Amino acid sequence: MTSKRQSIRCSFMPSAEPEVTENPLSPGAFKLKLTTKADESIDALKKIWIEAGYGEEEKENLMGCFLTKLQDTFDKEVQAEEQILQHAKVQVKKDFKQYCDNCVRLGRTHPLSEDEIGNNYTDKLAELETLNENISEELTTREYSLTNAIKEVNNISVALGEEVPSLDSYAGPEGTPELSDIRVNLLNKIRINLNKGKLYIIYYIYMYYCSYEID
Repeated sequence: MTSKRQSIRCSFMPSAEPEVTENPLSPGAFKLKLTTKADESIDALKKIWIEAGYGEEEKENLMGCFLTKLQDTFDKEVQAEEQILQHAKVQVKKDFKQYCDNCVRLGRTHPLSEDEIGNNYTDKLAELETLNENISEELTTREYSLTNAIKEVNNISVALGEEVPSLDSYAGPEGTPELSDIRVNLLNKIRINLNKGKLYIIYYIYMYYCSYEID
């Protein structure tokens, strides 16, 4: 699970260059530095404006523009992160449905909702990826085994001169999943019984020829 885990930001922005800073900050440290930087910037602007001779109205307009620029920057960052999160939520629903559908095909139980998987959306995506890969392999193996078993049953039936079993004979009760263990077991029983009949015939033929040679 952990080997597949990567941030949803990396998952949905694979072509983007990862943003790396030499000065990573916690939210608390960021707020402190931002406040400090704001104080320093305002002090510097005050000195410039005094020397430039700006009036109060002009200074207030400039401060309003400055604030608007900062708000736009923050809003764009929040919107970008929200978009990534929403994309991840959609993908989790899609992956979860795929997993549940495959569980139903195998007659297996599955979680009632994606809330039961992972503690956050990065973990949910990683875990669902692994679950879907594993169950897809199992489905492929099960389909291959059932197809070969059906062919074997049909071939033995033809060889014995018997009617080829219909699909209903190993379909199970109504509503039985197509690749469930129930169908596998029913098909195996038919195959075992047919193989027994085949062995009986071989045995009788052998005994017949043995008795013929003795005579």
